[in-house]
Amino acid sequence: MRTVRRFTGAFVAVAVGIALVTAATLLFASGRPLGPDRLADAAVIVRSPEATSPADPFTAPVPWSSDAATALAGRLSALPGVAAAVPDRTFYAQAIVGGRPYSADGDRQDAREGHGWSSARLGGLRLTAGAAPVRAGEVVVDRGSACRPATRSRC
Repeated sequence: MRTVRRFTGAFVAVAVGIALVTAATLLFASGRPLGPDRLADAAVIVRSPEATSPADPFTAPVPWSSDAATALAGRLSALPGVAAAVPDRTFYAQAIVGGRPYSADGDRQDAREGHGWSSARLGGLRLTAGAAPVRAGEVVVDRGSACRPATRSRC
């Protein structure tokens, strides 16, 4: 009878230990930040420094100025083994359809983030129709937008 109790106690202790290690590993793995899908093909991503605030522990990074991002991309491009360094600066982009802000998900007040065409290759994005923008004011849209891809329009 003692042997059964010892075995049961050892088994329970090992099972609890495995459960704790598994839970800790799962929490560690799920807590790591993931990069956005639009940067899926980038081998290395350099981010601006985090802002710090005692009032908000989850502050957004402070964006680099256009000049600083371009200078950093130039320095990174000069490193051996670097094929290309592309600054991915965001800008406000909101489609206006019929005089009202448009959003594919139904929230008509939803603001969108635009990204430069040069950074499209960071996410492995490829054109399926139409052509890349060549002049100021031209954009590339996805199928979820209010505009039809591969058409020139004022949507």
